[in-house]
Formats: sequence, C-alpha cells, structure tokens
Amino acid sequence: MLSSKVGIILNTLKSKIDSSKGLPIFYDKNAKFENWLQVELCGILSEKCQAEIIPEQYSEANQCSYDISGEKVLIELKIHTTKKSASHNIKGIIKDIEKLKRAPDSKEKAIIFVAFPLKYNDKEWVT
Repeated sequence: MLSSKVGIILNTLKSKIDSSKGLPIFYDKNAKFENWLQVELCGILSEKCQAEIIPEQYSEANQCSYDISGEKVLIELKIHTTKKSASHNIKGIIKDIEKLKRAPDSKEKAIIFVAFPLKYNDKEWVT
C-alpha cells in the first residue's frame, strides 16, 4: 500500500507545501506544523491509497500513540523549523523508530521528516 505509492504521496505533499499561502503565516508566529501536516497527509493517504486512515491512534498493546495509522500502515511525523535544534529532532526520530519497532510486522511503517523552510523569502517558500 504505502511503499508502492511513496513517490506519489510525497510529491502530492510537496505540492501542498509549495502552494500553501498559510504556512508562511504560521512560520512567522512560530506555530507548529505537525497538525497541519497530519491533516494534509491523512487526506492524501485516504485519496491515493483508498484506505481508512486514523490520526492519533492509541495502541493498547504498545501503550503509545501513532501520528497516523491504518489497517496496514503506521506513520510518525517530525517537523524541523529553524527554531528547533537538529539534536532535538534526532532524539525524537530515534524515539519514533523505537516505537515503530514495537508495532506489528504486518504493518508498513514510516517516519516522515519535513524541514521548514528550505528558504524563506518575503513571506514565500522558495524550494
């Protein structure tokens, strides 16, 4: 499901980021991007993979929550802005890797890491 459509999913997400007029406003206010990314990614996955997608699904077995889950997929999201240190993000990614390792092998697992912005110029993203 996920592995066969990674390119399509990521290109669609990149297109949404590139065309967003709201993200520069959030960036100026030091707001978090993760919830926006969850909403957009859930829509993309639902459309492209035609599968049920659930945000913030709690797993009793693993006693943790996954950013996005579905019948055959688990995804963790990480966002980096220039306001966070790289070491902070690396620690978070390592924790997410460990969390995904505990999940059933029958699920495809992914971590999506987005760094904002590549360049930020006068309230516009430059990629």
